[in-house]
Amino acid sequence: MLVEVRGEGRVAEAVVAPVSAAGRLDRLRTRSFAVDAVCAGYGFMPANELARALGCHLPEGAVAGGLADIQERWPGIDIGSYPFYREGKFGTSLVLRGTDAAALDAAYAAVADMVTGLGGVPAPEDG
Repeated sequence: MLVEVRGEGRVAEAVVAPVSAAGRLDRLRTRSFAVDAVCAGYGFMPANELARALGCHLPEGAVAGGLADIQERWPGIDIGSYPFYREGKFGTSLVLRGTDAAALDAAYAAVADMVTGLGGVPAPEDG
């Protein structure tokens, strides 16, 4: 746990101490680190969910059945479809989220193959 920040006019050092399983701070085992910034937060939850996304110029209804099949094969992956209008064409963004990177990559490949099989061109997007 961060217990002290030191420096004159700017941050130069951070002091941390371990916390016991009982929740007690152990100030006898502090460690110091040279730093130029300190960021602290309270109540933030770490996010370990990964995302992949691709777009295609196929209507949402054309991909719905295939997405349902893929969702059944990878129940730990959340799959969503979002219609869009880009470059003068309608299409669908397909977003996959999950915590298992291997399963996410496999489901993403299956979605890309499905899009190709339907005559679309899968285009990677920011997830």
